[in-house]
Amino acid sequence: TTPNLTTSYLMIQRPDGTFVNQIKGDMKDDTRDKASPLAWDYDNDGDMDLAVGKSVGDGGIILYRYSGIAVDYDDVSGEAGFTDRAMTISLTPGDYDNDGDLDLYVCRGGRNTSFLYRNDGDGTFTDVAVQAGVEGDFGPAQDGGCFSAQWADFDNDGDLDLYVPTLPIMNYLYFNNGDGTFTQLATEAGVDFSGHYLGTSIGDYNRDGFVDLLIVGNSGAPNRLARNDGNANHWLAIDLIGTVSNRSAIGARITLVSGSLSQIREIISTTGHVSQNSLTSHFGLGPRLAVDSIEVRWPNGLVESFPPPTSVDQYLTLTEGTGTQLFPLNAAEYFEMYD
Repeated sequence: TTPNLTTSYLMIQRPDGTFVNQIKGDMKDDTRDKASPLAWDYDNDGDMDLAVGKSVGDGGIILYRYSGIAVDYDDVSGEAGFTDRAMTISLTPGDYDNDGDLDLYVCRGGRNTSFLYRNDGDGTFTDVAVQAGVEGDFGPAQDGGCFSAQWADFDNDGDLDLYVPTLPIMNYLYFNNGDGTFTQLATEAGVDFSGHYLGTSIGDYNRDGFVDLLIVGNSGAPNRLARNDGNANHWLAIDLIGTVSNRSAIGARITLVSGSLSQIREIISTTGHVSQNSLTSHFGLGPRLAVDSIEVRWPNGLVESFPPPTSVDQYLTLTEGTGTQLFPLNAAEYFEMYD
């Protein structure tokens, strides 16, 4: 049968491990065709908002802000600045400018350029792709375009870089210059593969502290595993284990401070079209040899600080409930959604 792209479901996990569909409000009433769901805290208020790409029809992005009422979301797309109607295939969040909120790179299938929406910190976004140099040139629109992207600090210098596979033109690796602009160096880095590439996955498969790339081929293009050979920069990698929250800590946010450098990572299970990454959070530190603080906001609302490691260039595992509590868990609010 033909899938129904106009019906959405919001499946909430109950404490007994079962799920219940609790979609309502603007999401339930919205019958537009949708794809590429993303759960993220774009407004830094401590709860998860939702964004959905529209892959057919009038296209664009639907942004749903959590209303503060259990499992109820408001459509704020227009006031946030998401007014373009291009077909949207992939939504990739990351704080590329290290200002403490999540920005959004948007791949548009069937188009030859993409968007980089900078989070302005007041509930609105501004497309800065052209100014930043990441709009891309993915060939004639009818041939394909960009279907996925990944943020990662590939050179461990303390800010997020961007990898964008395309079809059928070459793939792009944009290194962050630290001033709001990027330099495209895929050829120099050895990842300028050409062909049909739809998905990507990032993770440090050899645990040397430098993020590697798996690029998934399509229409005869081979899969590619690109090992990051690294440099002299330092790093820290953090795994989270939830106890009251989900064990994978999906929805948690880590804030790491090293001197004047402050970075955030949000644990998100799926990023981009047909793509899923390692749940380990990698932080590049550049020449810095120490971390000053680590703070984790867990999905259930608990905020804890953890003692920084005595040395860098290592993996840490942080377990919910073992740090110093900075913000109390409101258990009544946490379980309100199941009533």
